[in-house]
Order: sequence, then C-alpha cells, then structure tokens
Amino acid sequence: MGVQNFIGQLAYFITPWLLLIMQHEVLFDDMVDGAAGVAVMIGVFVIAVGVLPAIFLRERLAPQPDEGDKNDPQKSRASAIAENVIAFAKGFGAALSFVPFLKLCIATFLVFNGFILISAFSTYVTIYYVFDGDTVKGAEYAAYAGTVGTFSTFLVIALVTWLGTKIGKRKAFAVATVISMVGYGLKWFCYNPDHPILVILPAPLIAFGLGGLFTLMPAMMADVVDSDELRSGERREGMYGSIYWWVVKLGMTAALAGGGILLNATGFDVALGGEQTEQTIFLLRLFDAFVPVIASGFAIWAVATYGITQDRAREIREELESNRAAGALVNA
Repeated sequence: MGVQNFIGQLAYFITPWLLLIMQHEVLFDDMVDGAAGVAVMIGVFVIAVGVLPAIFLRERLAPQPDEGDKNDPQKSRASAIAENVIAFAKGFGAALSFVPFLKLCIATFLVFNGFILISAFSTYVTIYYVFDGDTVKGAEYAAYAGTVGTFSTFLVIALVTWLGTKIGKRKAFAVATVISMVGYGLKWFCYNPDHPILVILPAPLIAFGLGGLFTLMPAMMADVVDSDELRSGERREGMYGSIYWWVVKLGMTAALAGGGILLNATGFDVALGGEQTEQTIFLLRLFDAFVPVIASGFAIWAVATYGITQDRAREIREELESNRAAGALVNA
C-alpha cells in the first residue's frame, strides 16, 4: 500500500499549477478558455494512459464447467446470472453488516471528504485574503504550497509505512491524523497578508492526512478481510474493496457538491473581486481551517474503536494459516 500510494502521488506535482496555467496569456484567451483547454488535455491523457492495462494485462481464467441446461443455453445463462446476483447481494449485505469494516469506511469518508469539502477554499483564502484579489499571485503561491505538500507526502508515506510496522496501523493512523489536524489549524495563523510565504508552512503537516489515510486504510482492510474469513469461512476481498472505493467516490461527489454549497453560504461573490465582505473572508478562513479538523477528530474515534488491534490481526492470520494447512492435509 505504501508503494502504491507513493506512485499515485506523482500526478500531484502537476495539479497545484493548473490554475496558474489556465491564466497563461500566450496559451489561452482567458481563464474560462484555459479551464476548458486544460480539461481537454487531461481527458485525452487519462484516456490514453487508462486504456493501457486493458490492452496489455492478461487475466488467468480457469474454464468453468457448464452445469446448466445444455438443451437451452439461454436458460443456462439466465440461471447463472440470477445465481450471481443473489450471491452478490448476500456478500454485499454481509460486508455492510461487519462493524469494523463500516468504521474504516466512516473514517475514510471523514478524513478524505473533510479535505475535499474545503479543497478549493485554500485557493480562495490565498487569493482573496492573502493577496487581496490578485488571482495570478494567489495561484502562484497556492501552487508553491501544493508542490511542497506533494513532495512532503512522499516522505510521509515512507514514514507512515515504517511507523505502522512499529506501533501498529491504528496508532500510526492516529499520529498521522493528529499531525494533519495541527496543519489545518495552522492555516488560521499562517495565511497572513503580511507574511504570504507562510502559506507554505502548513502544507507538510497537512500531507500526513491523506498520505497516512491511503497507506494505512487499505492495509487495515486486509485485516478486516482476514477477520471476516475466519468468522464466515469466505474470502471477500473483492466485495470489501469495491464497497470501500464506492464509498470513497460517492463521498467525493457529495463533498464536491457540498463545497459549492458551503462556498455559497459564505456569501462569496466573484464580481466583488478583492472587495469581499469581512464576514465572507472570515467564514472562508474558518471553514478552510476547522472543517477538516472536526472531521478528522471523529475519524480518529472511528479507527480507535474498530476493534482489530495489531496483536489480534496477527492472531487471526496465524489461525487462518493453521486452518489452511489442515485443509491441505485433508485434501492430500
């Protein structure tokens, strides 16, 4: 999980600079034209790269015996589909009823979407508070902070991966999340018009949030799958993985929509430029700094109570290996 998250962060060296690129006068007529152009370029790149696994990866599929009605292939296919749907529904229900798994989903939802909910606010605060409406300068410093945050995330992933093996994944998650909460809180003080360079200071601490989350959560998911196999006799990592990432995507969609509602609640008016009201600036700063702090605090509680300690995870793994060894001897 550490290696996967490490590689996944490479794209985030580019994203902090997109707002500045959109305003490039040589490339685009205005920011709206820039946003459209950048979106098209990203779309083409994603399609070109995203299709590569489908072209080059090969699955090893074992032939399945046809137990249906050979005289009626259509009936056989319909029966197989019905059985698969029923099996899926049972597996889906079993996964959702497993409390440790639900708590991991809740923690991920809170940390990730606490960040997504106010992800645009940092840029607004930088532009309209720190730089008094100067979009170019604000975008430049927001890009600096984003780049520092991305570079820091690489270090965070390595540190959290090591820490998880030393003190356990639950404790490592708590440590990483608390550090990120300190970083979010520092925004209130460091996003300062008199000292704009300080916008960079919270970034390395905030990086502990998502850097720790997507390194440790999938690793804890493996413990959940082992625990479920021990209690049910079935291995459902595919079901757990699909539901977990469905929750992530569903939450991200809701958070993006919620972020727009929250921005509207501040009274922000783009037509005012750098002349936003004091209440608007205050609410932008308040939401930007403290919404993730509150969400992360609840996430720490969810993981602290999810029940599978490092020692218990090791015991479960030993029991599974013992059961499998016994089963192999019986089959032999």
